[in-house]
Amino acid sequence: MAFGEATVGTPECLGGTGTQPPSAVCQAEARGMASILDSLEAAASLVGHLGAPDLGRTLDQLVGAVSLALAAHTLRTERECYPAFEERAGTRLVTALLRWQHRHLAAGVERLSAEVLALQRHEPSYQQLAALRARLCGLGAELAVHLEQEVQVAGTVGAA
Repeated sequence: MAFGEATVGTPECLGGTGTQPPSAVCQAEARGMASILDSLEAAASLVGHLGAPDLGRTLDQLVGAVSLALAAHTLRTERECYPAFEERAGTRLVTALLRWQHRHLAAGVERLSAEVLALQRHEPSYQQLAALRARLCGLGAELAVHLEQEVQVAGTVGAA
């Protein structure tokens, strides 16, 4: 199975039907993105154990899966959750950080994509491998925190 295969294409990441309450959508998104988080962790553990060409191909698949899943997640939460959060809270401030996190995560995927392209051109140094491993772990941690914050906002705002 390719990285992220279980997540990309699931109803949770394709936008759903709009009939679930926002809190259920956030919980479904967190569950649906679990395989992406697992894939980022698995990929980080491969860094330094595969040659550059094999690692580059593996990470290229992962970057594509993460990018698709993040785009679908962003679309769904923007459409099905954030308007309800803002309405109940009476302000857009409640979602400002979450929206910034979406942009920050997308930028992180773009940086990772650039590193993967560089990896496919030459054998990386130990320092480059360490930085790549850190980027994979960091992206996974940032995504996990973001998903948890969405679930917490859903509970706090009472958008059930």
